[in-house]
Amino acid sequence: MKKTNFLIALGICLAFISNIAIGEETKSAKDAKIQEFIKTVKMDEMIDQQIEAGTDQLIQQYPIFTKHKDEILKLYHEVLDKEDFNKYLIKLFNENFSDEEIQALITFYQSPVGQKILSKMPTITQSSITYTSERLEKNKDKFEALFTKIEKEAQAQDQKENEKTTDKTTDKESEKPKKKSKEK
Repeated sequence: MKKTNFLIALGICLAFISNIAIGEETKSAKDAKIQEFIKTVKMDEMIDQQIEAGTDQLIQQYPIFTKHKDEILKLYHEVLDKEDFNKYLIKLFNENFSDEEIQALITFYQSPVGQKILSKMPTITQSSITYTSERLEKNKDKFEALFTKIEKEAQAQDQKENEKTTDKTTDKESEKPKKKSKEK
């Protein structure tokens, strides 16, 4: 009887361990597909381009940073470590895409159309950022007027709330019984 119970327990443990191993093997295969996708879409290059563009934009806004460009780039690369980012992407893709979807993405981006999108997307993205920035700059007066209006409304609202609080405090104080002073 003890031998049978031992064999049953051993069988359950082996089945459990093999399921864990199969799950890890499946996850490793999916992780490898995700890594292939990351390589196919050249995310490492995109990160470098974004860092470079971000630094250039910062320098454009604050020219004093020009002489510190190398330091800024170094800090960006430290903060946005590619290895950590890849781990994050693998986790993100695991949570949001099935094996089949990842394979479909790889297949698409390896196709001529997918490769064209990858080659043109940085230019399209930069152009759209430039367009948006220019439109915002041309219309900044409108935004400033709106923000000033909102700020005035918020100040008026704060003032009303302060007055209500002051009124309540004054009402409570007037409701308190007044102490009679003793006459000598």
